Amino acid sequence: MAEKQYDLVVIGAGSGMTVVQYAAASLGWKCALVEKGPLGGTCLNRGCIPSKRLLHSADIAETVRQSARFGVKARIDQIDFAAIVRNANEYVDRQAAAMERAMKDQDAVGYYKGEGAFLSPHELRVGDERITARRFVVAAGCRPLIPTIDGLDEVDFWTSDQALRPPAQPRTMIILGGGYIAVELAHFYGSMGTEVTIVQRSPRLLSREDEEIAEVLTEIFADRYRVLTGTEVNRVSQAGDGRKKVTVTSNGKTFDLEADTLLVATGLQPNSDILKLENTEMEMDQQGYIKTDQHLATTQKDAWALGDIIGQAPFKHAANQEALVLARNLAGGEKFAMDYSAVPRAIFCSPQIASVGLTEQEARARQLKYEVRKFSFTDTAMGDAMGEDRGFIKYLLLPEKGRIVGCHIIGAQASILIHEVIVAMASGAGVNALLSAIHIHPSLSEVVQWGL
Repeated sequence: MAEKQYDLVVIGAGSGMTVVQYAAASLGWKCALVEKGPLGGTCLNRGCIPSKRLLHSADIAETVRQSARFGVKARIDQIDFAAIVRNANEYVDRQAAAMERAMKDQDAVGYYKGEGAFLSPHELRVGDERITARRFVVAAGCRPLIPTIDGLDEVDFWTSDQALRPPAQPRTMIILGGGYIAVELAHFYGSMGTEVTIVQRSPRLLSREDEEIAEVLTEIFADRYRVLTGTEVNRVSQAGDGRKKVTVTSNGKTFDLEADTLLVATGLQPNSDILKLENTEMEMDQQGYIKTDQHLATTQKDAWALGDIIGQAPFKHAANQEALVLARNLAGGEKFAMDYSAVPRAIFCSPQIASVGLTEQEARARQLKYEVRKFSFTDTAMGDAMGEDRGFIKYLLLPEKGRIVGCHIIGAQASILIHEVIVAMASGAGVNALLSAIHIHPSLSEVVQWGL
């Protein structure tokens, strides 16, 4: 087994690439990158990038269907499902291929294509090669979690990986799960014309979001799709003609559901088990996420971790910030800490949802003396013109300090509107900054200001 030595090895070519490129270019270290899949990580290849390209088509289809509300009578003559999927994934493949070429054309970073597994705290095996390094950064991400359901291993089912590269459009689909991946894919397939059924164990979709936001989204989805909340899945089996049968219990009644396609979207599982971290001094929590401190250091000396595999904020933008913090810390001198208090998130279903900070249930659990302020989109001229009758913003405030500790938006352009709240929270400017800034009239941004 060949052996090579490095100053730094990074496992995972998503946001981890920022760290390895910085260490090689700015610190002059001998570095290596280990990645078993296409470069670009989950976000580019099987996450936020392909899904948002698909969802843009879904949004257009929904706009056409809703156009009669605004006096524009239009209809969809045809949806070219294959072209929509091809457009999304050709873009992804081009970007990943360009990154691959760039990596192979440079000499600053050693590139190992394969699955890494630790032999000891400072030794890693990749295929037939052994790598030793003084320092390691683990950024190996997560994969779809496959729940333990009777019969599931005996049928063909999709995870989000297959749902983003479908061979054909299913006529009917059952989605197990009600988190952000489930609702985004329900929006896409439902807008394309697939008959969608969502099965969720919790009493509402998006159970980790603010309760009021989640309840509204659940009601809206229940008007479009068959939504079974508070429902247990008992068994999965094969029905006739290749269809899948899911036996569930809901409201005390047990019955069967059938569909062409079964999509399992019940969460994520960290890839720590693949890495054989038991051969290192890095500790994990009960779910397998790597434990890190505020500087992203693990419990092993000269080993750090970032991204989905640490379980702090499973979003690409959070991982990008973690990579910047870690790169600074590798340089030595002043240590920088990762601050998660104003990490935002957005769900690109319809209507959009965006949040930053605490949910109300989290604020209650912390026993904060908070105040809730809400404002409807239709109380602005633009929101009313757009027919945003279900949209609203919700603030959680500490009035005596002028601080915003949470903000939640459901409605059009929520992922854009949330940004000035993010800046106010992250900078410490708080409520007064949003109240004193002049906002364009009429615009949806007035919701952000008038909600205070």
